[in-house]
Amino acid sequence: MKTGGSEPNAQTLTEIERAYAEYGCSLLRFATRLCGNRDDAEDIVVETFTQAYRKWDGYHGTASRLSWLYGIAVNRHRMNRRKNRNRPVALTDDVPALPSNALDRIAIESAISRLPLHQRESFLLVKSEGMTSREAAEILRRPIGTVCYEVFQAVRSIRVQLGEEEEVDSPVPSKTCEAEP
Repeated sequence: MKTGGSEPNAQTLTEIERAYAEYGCSLLRFATRLCGNRDDAEDIVVETFTQAYRKWDGYHGTASRLSWLYGIAVNRHRMNRRKNRNRPVALTDDVPALPSNALDRIAIESAISRLPLHQRESFLLVKSEGMTSREAAEILRRPIGTVCYEVFQAVRSIRVQLGEEEEVDSPVPSKTCEAEP
């Protein structure tokens, strides 16, 4: 356990540096898509690793270290939103001529940024970061069925925004969640 002194624990500092080297890019990518802009995302990553340093000895290993860090990042984002009441910055349609795949990517990112926060969190963890629904549920502290449904709703909403699917008043998924080990 760390004491109240100002000297950092050298072993913990080394472990944090390793974790940052291994997971920093993934967390920044996730935070950028969650926040809608890189400046806020960088702040989230810094706050995540600062909080992780403070609580490093409190990690009990019930989930992977990466899942634990994602959980901290999600909580930091929620706290910042509550405190600042900032809304994600939506991408505009005023984009110079780009290759069609770049335009597709912008359209998808724009659709993701317009999702309600709970759907965006679930969608990004499962579909973008490759977490299982169970891992995302643990990170978000929601029931697995809720996370599966939020991902379903997010995918459907993105498809509607991209014009790939017509909006239905009462969408009911035929299969809400893949069975996971």
